[in-house]
Amino acid sequence: MKPQRGGEQRLVQRPQVRESRSEDPPATAAPAISADETAVLECLRVAPGGLTAKQLQSRVACDRQLLEQTLRALVDRELVVRLNTIIPSFAYRSGGLSTHER
Repeated sequence: MKPQRGGEQRLVQRPQVRESRSEDPPATAAPAISADETAVLECLRVAPGGLTAKQLQSRVACDRQLLEQTLRALVDRELVVRLNTIIPSFAYRSGGLSTHER
């Protein structure tokens, strides 16, 4: 075969690697969640709507103080939202949640 005239010649180039800048924050792993937090998240995930702390306490079977600490930690991590209702209730947080947050 004869080489074609006017055809594009492809040059082999090395991929460019971006060097990290000093102002970029270091990548950190997400902290692991406890067994209590996992149980509360699973309970809220399968619930059709928000659950009150008392409902969660009976479903997860833990004492009130531990549940409050667990819920506070999950709200701080933005895995759970506290709903604006007459009786405070909580819901599993998903990307498209359209509820009124605290």
